[in-house]
Amino acid sequence: MTCRLVGLVLLIGAVCGPLPARAAEPPETLRLEDALALAFERAPELAIYRSELTAAEGGVIAARTYPHNPELEIEGADRRGPDDSVTDRALSLAQRLDLAGQRSKRRAAAGETLEAARSSYRRRRTELAARVEALAAQWAPWRSVATWYLWRSLDPVPVEY
Repeated sequence: MTCRLVGLVLLIGAVCGPLPARAAEPPETLRLEDALALAFERAPELAIYRSELTAAEGGVIAARTYPHNPELEIEGADRRGPDDSVTDRALSLAQRLDLAGQRSKRRAAAGETLEAARSSYRRRRTELAARVEALAAQWAPWRSVATWYLWRSLDPVPVEY
């Protein structure tokens, strides 16, 4: 029982953040949908997968664009010979080209990476939802009692019954 109570307190702390010093009136009831939304928003493990998903989306955008810009080089030099001054000038233009479908392979690899990131994110989100729902189901008979105890813990003056 003590382990479950600690688990509930940790879940509430993780989902709701720090408790206010003194609340004027109790907040609305935390529904399962609200708890899931808070868990999805604040879970550090999902933040990691969201950043991987964003990076994979950026990889797809980079794969769709043409990655190689032409390079222009201009060189000049003065040489003094025994007779008179000579100036050397050089101009070069270079363009890198993808050969034999490299671009389409790069785009396909980026698309596969994006799909794998989406799949990982969905899987982790589903696992988190299952954990939150399991914790909520354990506390279904005790929700009102736990809420009452938590609100009583915020009162500065103990109430005697």
